[in-house]
Amino acid sequence: MMQLNIRGQQPEKIGRWVLYALMAVIAVVFALFFLVGYDRPYEENPNFSEPWLTGTVVSFVLLLLLVAVIVAVWSVVKSLHARQRELTNDNGVPARRIALGVSVGALIIMVVTWLVGSSREMLINGHPFSDSFWLKTADMFVYSVLILLAATIVAVIYSSYRSRHNQQT
Repeated sequence: MMQLNIRGQQPEKIGRWVLYALMAVIAVVFALFFLVGYDRPYEENPNFSEPWLTGTVVSFVLLLLLVAVIVAVWSVVKSLHARQRELTNDNGVPARRIALGVSVGALIIMVVTWLVGSSREMLINGHPFSDSFWLKTADMFVYSVLILLAATIVAVIYSSYRSRHNQQT
């Protein structure tokens, strides 16, 4: 039996193989979803289709989301824990303070956008949807992405302007 020894491997190589395996599994799941029983009509409304593997795809996506959240939390905790043992400045850059600021800032943005999000009932596929938690959660993701995207654009413009200004002086 072959044993997997990842202790001596470079992180980039392990990450690459995990990415390849994940892409292969995703391709297989979605190929099966679209190729097996995709044309089956929905019993309650024949205008809609009800693929056989819808539950499988939803479960797979929820599993991927759960794994992503666990890895993200583990990464933040590991990063902050590693920074506690190091100096607060890394070559003059306050790396620990930046990591903590980004983590806390993202959390604050998500909490605020969830609180601001709308819980007004929506009409989806002709049926009313009124679960306020999920409506607010969907708004939270949309608003958070827009805010973080705008912040990224501002940071890139500022960084570009600052680097050009420093080169001229």
